[in-house]
Amino acid sequence: MCHKLSRIERLDWAAQATVTARFFSWCGAFLIWYPFLRMWVWKGSYRWEYAPGVPEAWTWTAIACVAIVPTVMLWLRHRYAILAISLADFLVGTSLALLKWPNYNTPFDWVGYKAFSLLWICFGLIFFKRGIRIAAVYTSGWEVERYQVKQWLLVLQRNGKNDNVVEIRGGTFLRGPCSYRILNAHTCWVMATFRTGKEDELPIDYRVREPGAITLLEERDGPAKAFVDGRVINNIQNYGKT
Repeated sequence: MCHKLSRIERLDWAAQATVTARFFSWCGAFLIWYPFLRMWVWKGSYRWEYAPGVPEAWTWTAIACVAIVPTVMLWLRHRYAILAISLADFLVGTSLALLKWPNYNTPFDWVGYKAFSLLWICFGLIFFKRGIRIAAVYTSGWEVERYQVKQWLLVLQRNGKNDNVVEIRGGTFLRGPCSYRILNAHTCWVMATFRTGKEDELPIDYRVREPGAITLLEERDGPAKAFVDGRVINNIQNYGKT
């Protein structure tokens, strides 16, 4: 039996889809076309390990179709585009595994090429999981959730004094300086992570959490830190400044 999503879980899925659909679209297009172009450029350096009698042109036609179909779906903004990318990644990873490179000089070369194939299959798994959520959010019946998270995002981007929003400045090594804006929506917490100075753009991360998932530790001048699912976010006002 499938797990029935709670209201907050549905809102969380909608919030994540709002900011991840574009990222996964651009990243997905790259992951499809990069190995295809690389195989085409170096096609004189390997041979296919497939059944005898299958024309090589058929193989390239199949791979080209695998790349073109999801790309067209992305252009049309089809809700199943991310899922199509995941299937394309599985097929690309399988195609890479069927390449026989004659210039295997060491066992490490063989491991490297097979690892490249496995990596694309892993990408397919990631896109498959994310694609299911995006496809679900953009189906009929999710209009209320999509509208609500868009309205909350406008409030977080504006961050007015009367919006019941707190901001914590911090960051990580990978993300750099970030602005964490947290809205108390009474029945849940709404949290968006922006790149510092780009708070009016789409956030890096956007989540809707249960009432007990976030705890704010406030001081006289405002919140000093936040506890998000056990993770501490410190308020470092001069983060990234010289």
